Amino acid sequence: MHDLMFRYDEAGDDRGREAVGRQIDRELHHQMLPTWDLMWRGVDLLRRLPEGGHVAERWTYDRRLFTEFAIYLDEDGRPQGRRDHAVGAARRLARLEEAMARYEAERAFDDPLVMAEYELTGEAFTGVVVARDENRFLPGTRPLWRPTVTVRSDLPVRLAAGEGVKCPARPGQKAEIVEVVPAGDGSTVVIQLNGGFNRARKPPAPPGTLAEVGETVTYTSVDPKSMPSVLPAEEDTPWTHGGPPQPYEPTDEDAEETWE
Repeated sequence: MHDLMFRYDEAGDDRGREAVGRQIDRELHHQMLPTWDLMWRGVDLLRRLPEGGHVAERWTYDRRLFTEFAIYLDEDGRPQGRRDHAVGAARRLARLEEAMARYEAERAFDDPLVMAEYELTGEAFTGVVVARDENRFLPGTRPLWRPTVTVRSDLPVRLAAGEGVKCPARPGQKAEIVEVVPAGDGSTVVIQLNGGFNRARKPPAPPGTLAEVGETVTYTSVDPKSMPSVLPAEEDTPWTHGGPPQPYEPTDEDAEETWE
């Protein structure tokens, strides 16, 4: 290729450059075609995969945000300030961090290979259900139906008793760890189920809502539906954080683009 490029530069007229140019085209085609074919093969394989369970929800959310911004442009459309004030910056950072955490959690719920990363960090574990107590009630004036499943993991479980967990196979079911008992190289975990029984308040559990003995399950402290951080309204910003910020007034400078 280097020789062809040299010959193209040294060609004395347009006819000579066109001839060498055709040779360069053939050489590039020969070198790039395998990669081009492999790229489209990869695209075809990706298109055959089912979409993640949270994709449709994210698409709906993105469209709503886009629509709200379009409405803002039609009704107001003031340029954004070049620099956020302290309260605005805190809110923007919180929104971005929450969006990233929610996206990563949704990917983990949709893809076991992504969830495996949380198992490495101790935020999730996988095991086999070795027992279940469908008739367990918490004592009290009005006993609460709280069945349990006991899961045997081949690896140590680093989540602690009292932590809330969820199972990707049953994302609408709230649960919490009751006990973690070391067992050889792994752990035995007793998990209390606090809902997700299609409004049933006593046994038997509706089919599929209670894991069967022998079923492989994953539980994690990661929750895509976790509550976002709660920040006070701007007008309630405490004096320790500068007090309520001054109302934003757009300037001509804000409307200018910065070319740097």
